[in-house]
Amino acid sequence: MKSEVTLYMRPNCGLCGPVIESLEALGIVYRSVDVSLDAGLEIKYGWSVPVVEQGGVVVFEGGMDPLDLPSLIGGP
Repeated sequence: MKSEVTLYMRPNCGLCGPVIESLEALGIVYRSVDVSLDAGLEIKYGWSVPVVEQGGVVVFEGGMDPLDLPSLIGGP
C-alpha cells in the first residue's frame, strides 16, 4: 500500500498548477489542503507552497521542478 500523498497549496498559486498536473499525470491520488484556511498551516507552509508530502515526509517544495516528481514519489 502506498503512503498517503498530501498537497499543501493556496488559491491563485502560480506554482501549484504544474504540480497538480504532474501528480495527476502520474495517476497519484492526493489530498489537497488549502493552507490559507488554517493559520498554523499558513505559518508552516506559507512561503513554501506548493508542498507535497508522502507519508508525512516533505518530498517537494515550491521552487523545485515539477518534472522531478516522478523520481521523488512512487506511482499509483
